[in-house]
Amino acid sequence: MKIVSNLILLFSRVKVGILRIMKDPLFLSCWDQSSIMNLKHRDQITARVIGGTFLKRKYDYKGNVFMFCEDMYNDVMPYRHIIGGGGENFSATLEPNNSNLEKMVAIGLRGESHRHQLADAVCDFGRDAAQSLFFSGCAVYEIVCERSQNGDITRFIFIHVNPFSVKKILGNYYQFIPWSVAKESRVKAGLIRIPKEKIIYITFPKELGGKHFIQKLRRLYRLSQELIPDFQMNAIKDNTAVNFSLDKYTHEKYIEQACLTRNFGWNQRKIPDNNILEYYSLYRRLKKRMAQTIVREKVIESINKALNGPLLNLGVKLVVDGMQTKSQIEEQFERLNAGNVEFIDIFNKTQF
Repeated sequence: MKIVSNLILLFSRVKVGILRIMKDPLFLSCWDQSSIMNLKHRDQITARVIGGTFLKRKYDYKGNVFMFCEDMYNDVMPYRHIIGGGGENFSATLEPNNSNLEKMVAIGLRGESHRHQLADAVCDFGRDAAQSLFFSGCAVYEIVCERSQNGDITRFIFIHVNPFSVKKILGNYYQFIPWSVAKESRVKAGLIRIPKEKIIYITFPKELGGKHFIQKLRRLYRLSQELIPDFQMNAIKDNTAVNFSLDKYTHEKYIEQACLTRNFGWNQRKIPDNNILEYYSLYRRLKKRMAQTIVREKVIESINKALNGPLLNLGVKLVVDGMQTKSQIEEQFERLNAGNVEFIDIFNKTQF
C-alpha cells in the first residue's frame, strides 16, 4: 500500500509539473520581475539596459556607420529651439482639438523634459525614434501610465527601451537581459514579458529595406574597419612593392558605399563632390529627403496608433504641418526629370 501511495503522489507531482510547464513554457514566473531594477515609475516593467554588449554581436557605432546614421536622422524633424533650425513653419495639433489632452500628449512624448509644447515634443520624440531606427533598425517604447482612483489615465510617458533587448516571439514581446548585459547595466538578468498594449514597436519602413536594413549597416561597418588593407601595411613594413593603389582602393569603397545607400541619397559628406554631376547631386538630395519623409511619417503613424490603442484610447489624431510630404517630393522629382526648372529652385523647395 505504501508503494502505491508513493506512486500516486509521484504521479500527481509530475502532473502538476507538466501543467505548470504548459501554462508557462518560458518559465517567466521563475523570474522576480519586480526586483530586476529600481523602477522610476510604478507602472514600468521594462529595465533600462546598456546596449554595448548587444552591439558587439551586431556592429559598432563608428566610422561610416555613425556618419550615415547621424546624417539621416538629424533632418527627419526640425530643431524648433534653434534659430534657423527649420521649425518656423512646423506645427502639431490634435484632432479634435483638446487643450488638456494636448498637454498630456506633449508630456507623454517628452517625459521629464521641461519643453511641453506639443510641436517641440513631437520634434524631439520623432528625432529620438528616427535615431533608434537608423542605428538599430527599430524603435521600442513602453507606455507607462499613471491613473486616478477611478482608474482614469491622468498621465502617461513613452519610455525608450533598448531595441536590441526586445524580441517578438509568436506575437508576444519579451525583454531578454542576459548575464553579460545585466552586469554592465547594474540590473538583474531575466526575461520580462511585455503586454502588447504597453509596447510601441516601430519597425524600419519596408520602402527603405525593412528588416534587411541592418545588413547594410553591417557592411558599412566592415568597410569602415580599415583605411589601408593589412597586406599593404605589411608591404610598407617590409619595404616591398605589391602594386597597390590607395586612390583606387578608396574610390572603390566610395562606390560600394554609394550603392549601399542609394535609396537614402547619402553623399558620404563629400561636399563638394567632384565625382558626380550637379544634376545627380540634386537627385541624391531628393532621395535623402524622400527617405527622411518616409521615416517621419512612419513615426507619426506609430504615435497615432499608440494614442488610440487599447491602453490609452484617447480618441484623438496627431496632425503635423509645415513639413514636406512624399507627394510634394515626388513632384520635385518630376520637375527635375522634365529639365525645365532651375536647380536652385528645387534646392530651396527641399529646405526645411
